[in-house]
Amino acid sequence: MYYIIFFLCLLNLYSDELVVKVKSFEHVKSSKAKIVYWHEVRTKPRPLQLHTIRIDLKGATLKFNALISKDPDGKGPAEAQLSMPWTFHKSKKILATINCNAFGAQERKDQWMRWYQGQAVTILGWAKNKERLASKIDGNASFWIGPKGIPHCGKATKESDAQIAISGFREILKAGTVVTRKKDSLHPRTVVGISKDKCYVFFSVIDGRRKDSKGVTTMEHAEILKAFGAWDAINLDGGGSSIMYANSGSGLIRMNKPSSTFNRPVPVMLAIERK
Repeated sequence: MYYIIFFLCLLNLYSDELVVKVKSFEHVKSSKAKIVYWHEVRTKPRPLQLHTIRIDLKGATLKFNALISKDPDGKGPAEAQLSMPWTFHKSKKILATINCNAFGAQERKDQWMRWYQGQAVTILGWAKNKERLASKIDGNASFWIGPKGIPHCGKATKESDAQIAISGFREILKAGTVVTRKKDSLHPRTVVGISKDKCYVFFSVIDGRRKDSKGVTTMEHAEILKAFGAWDAINLDGGGSSIMYANSGSGLIRMNKPSSTFNRPVPVMLAIERK
């Protein structure tokens, strides 16, 4: 009897930490789940498919991690190798992931594919986890977790200030103000943002280059995330790299539809995990 009770309590504990799907942003406020996902279909200003995860950091049950692929050449010029997104999901503690850092090729052995599994690359911007500092701070905007476990989003200056860190391109939302350029191309996009009180983190992917989702500008993405409660946000690598996975009870499943026929391999994924 005691074993059954213990098992049910353990099951309830883990189910509380799974990604809970709700119908829309309006249902997020009434949800008590730590991690909430919603999929929104819009027709204006054009067909759009929005995928958003809100992570509640109040309490001490969750942590972020930068999942970085291995360095293929040691002290050579490459910093990582491209890996399919699902190959990063080795830990059962992972609850959701999104792509993050952009990258540049160090080799091109496949004449037919621009990006391929195992390709040696350099990582654009800061990439750090507990195992290694894969790529140093540059001029790009970053998302990092400070020494006390508090999330930060913007321009970083000290690598020692982070437990983990990833980077994108530029800030699009700063102190509640949209700071990106007005004229921008429509693309699939990935964004990470934080609330003013730093209690919530947002993962956002908007599909693009598809009939049912044409993509957004960085300004439009900033305005959408601001409406969801973000205070600061940065634009991550997008296009064919934009991807989101979440575990709502049956393992990590891809939530969006990448613009490419096949998932693009990447060097770094940002994850939220159970502690």
